Amino acid sequence: MARIGKAALVAAALILLGLAVGGCKEPPEGGRGGGPRLKFIVSDVDLVQAAAIALLADHFGWDVDVVVVVMHEQNLTVEDLVVLFVLLQLAKSEDAALAVGLRGQGLGWGEIAHRLGIHPGVFNQLRKRVFGPAGGPKRGKWESDEDFRQGLFIIMLSDYFAVGAPIIYEKFQKGNSLGDLTLALALGKRSGVEWTKLMEERKEKGKSWLEAAEALGTDLGELDSIAEKVKAPPEKEHPLKGQGKGKGKEAT
Repeated sequence: MARIGKAALVAAALILLGLAVGGCKEPPEGGRGGGPRLKFIVSDVDLVQAAAIALLADHFGWDVDVVVVVMHEQNLTVEDLVVLFVLLQLAKSEDAALAVGLRGQGLGWGEIAHRLGIHPGVFNQLRKRVFGPAGGPKRGKWESDEDFRQGLFIIMLSDYFAVGAPIIYEKFQKGNSLGDLTLALALGKRSGVEWTKLMEERKEKGKSWLEAAEALGTDLGELDSIAEKVKAPPEKEHPLKGQGKGKGKEAT
């Protein structure tokens, strides 16, 4: 597996390819036109995964290659990755291998937090933000492992895009996937089109997110390179330690 270089925070803002940063512009008529041909993003599933990895790398200050390798270490979902990087950030740790190994042992998030040296009060504060009214509308007993992962992902989207968590929760409760939310927020910020409007128009017209991105004139070339890494991750040895800078806002 490959020895991965340290994250370059100065360049991190470029990771999202302008999906979540940069000035607004009017999309060209007829779609993207002259952008690079996509070889590895062949479906919305590929696009969502690549965009989520780019967001994680930028938000937490980790190299994209490290995020990809961590995902493949234990066949983790994107939601798992969010929790792992949040816990590493709270623990002020750069030892991704330790966090991955603990998850691979089947430990719950609370036990992993304890093993990483996170004070129980800090972890409980995180849970309150995810499950309590501060994070979104009350959902009764919303305490499962899956709920925690999904809720923390929504909190990350709220922090990254500066959009109220209750609004994102509301859209999620209405059947929009985390992938839909991620791409709508990213494409909306880049294009200057209200993200909720993008979601509505996409559904009304029956478009895929790939088609929606093309209509907005969004170049997906760099995300395509991330999709390539996902399909063929680094195979040389790597330490998975000391790679991240934890620049993202703490989710507490």
